[in-house]
Amino acid sequence: MLTLTKVYAEDLSDELLNRLYNEAYAYISKERQRMGDVALKAALIDDLKDYPIIRYDVNDYTVGIASYNDFKYDRKLYMFHRHPIYGQSESGSRAWWYSEEFQQKNSEYVRSEGFAGLITLFNPESPAAIAVGTHFGSFNKYYDTPVVINDPNSIGFKLKADASGLKAYVINLMEE
Repeated sequence: MLTLTKVYAEDLSDELLNRLYNEAYAYISKERQRMGDVALKAALIDDLKDYPIIRYDVNDYTVGIASYNDFKYDRKLYMFHRHPIYGQSESGSRAWWYSEEFQQKNSEYVRSEGFAGLITLFNPESPAAIAVGTHFGSFNKYYDTPVVINDPNSIGFKLKADASGLKAYVINLMEE
């Protein structure tokens, strides 16, 4: 059973963060190439200190985390999904992320926090970004198909020059 819980950085051990990072390592290869391994890991871990975090657990085993904050776009409030780190279940599977239960529970969490949907920045060549683009909205119940924003600065981001090439997904919740 998948559960999503709001936590803060002090609720997460270094051991857990390192395990999740190591399990996500291959999926964030393009970002590691863009930023450098040390800088990316530091950004992921440091970013957790300043924002609320969603902790994803499957059968009481933590399989992922993501920090987030509010982002106003198109006169609506979105969850800016920052630095997700998705790992494996206790059995070594990633099936939890591809499950309908994940989209259902994730959409319930996003809605309960008062958001119209998710916005996330991504590296277009990243395996993780490709998975988001093809998986979210695939059940036609929880989320609309992600919309790609080619220039995130056009919707209010203020990206630094070293972030060139990043795009954004806007993923709206489906109407209830």
